[in-house]
Amino acid sequence: MPVHADDPSTLADRLAQVQQEQARQHQRLLALQSQQGQVRQTLAALEAQLAQSNADLAPILAQAQAIEAQIADAQMQLSHDQLAYLQDLSAAVRQEVAQGKSYDDAIKDISLPKYSAWPNYKNFLPMNIVRYYDFWNRGI
Repeated sequence: MPVHADDPSTLADRLAQVQQEQARQHQRLLALQSQQGQVRQTLAALEAQLAQSNADLAPILAQAQAIEAQIADAQMQLSHDQLAYLQDLSAAVRQEVAQGKSYDDAIKDISLPKYSAWPNYKNFLPMNIVRYYDFWNRGI
């Protein structure tokens, strides 16, 4: 005799299967909830470590920003000093050219003591004089 879907024994078996599946799903849900709790605890611990790291790094960041500001100021001052050197040298060479002096005379006569402590001042001064001499004498 064929078993029908509305047979009480078939319905009881099906109910038992559904209840077993429901129990398995409930166990999986409990396991996932437990894992979720562990993940939340781990996340909270990591957030606390990050907050502490940020607190520890704050003074270092402030020092780095102060150093960057000092470097920017030094670079600006260096630019101003280099511009002043070029302007002073240009004026000195222009005066030599206006007096009709030669390259050699200009190199011998021009000295910019204000800049003499700069690295390579003595090495580069003659070629800088020549460059400005050509500019003021021949426009090149």
